[in-house]
Amino acid sequence: MTLSAPIAVLWILLVILGGLLAWLIRCIVIVPTNHVCLIQRLGQYNRKMTEGIHVLAYPFEGILDIQLRKYHFVSEIPLYPLRFDPPPFEVLTMDKIAIHIDVFMMYQIQDVLKFFNNCRYNVEVQLQLQVENALVTCASKLTFEETKKDIESIQKQILEKLISFGSTYGLQMHNVFIQKSKHPPNFKKYWNERKSNVGKG
Repeated sequence: MTLSAPIAVLWILLVILGGLLAWLIRCIVIVPTNHVCLIQRLGQYNRKMTEGIHVLAYPFEGILDIQLRKYHFVSEIPLYPLRFDPPPFEVLTMDKIAIHIDVFMMYQIQDVLKFFNNCRYNVEVQLQLQVENALVTCASKLTFEETKKDIESIQKQILEKLISFGSTYGLQMHNVFIQKSKHPPNFKKYWNERKSNVGKG
């Protein structure tokens, strides 16, 4: 059964209108408050979009994605402070005692272009490496007892290292907090053996 000419024309017009509507939807970009979007044209960075309604020249233009953390990509880059809770770190003190330190921090993307060019992929993994390096350095200069008493000094040293890192990668570091510092589950046995060996020596 064939369609009559007017019905066929009507279907063709509906398909064309549907395609135009889908294209227009793809061209309109709404950037939320306290966010920005980075636009690429033909695969190259072109411009930055701030909050509001914008128009893209789709398909020649598109929004660039960044990776804040593992498996988490965003097209709308947040400009407000973000909290990062890395897993606990295990480090050795000056007297060779392993301790677990739980840290969280507040950071903010300040220079979007510098961040995109230098730290686009998995920024929180890079922050985690910086914190771990700072903790290893701090702990290696302190005894186990000193690490429990000198929390503020450790936080300050970590923050100083992160501020240096952030200035290179377009990040502003607000605060670093040590939530808890504890020894591993087998510490009591290890500590008793250590005191016993010291006594024998």
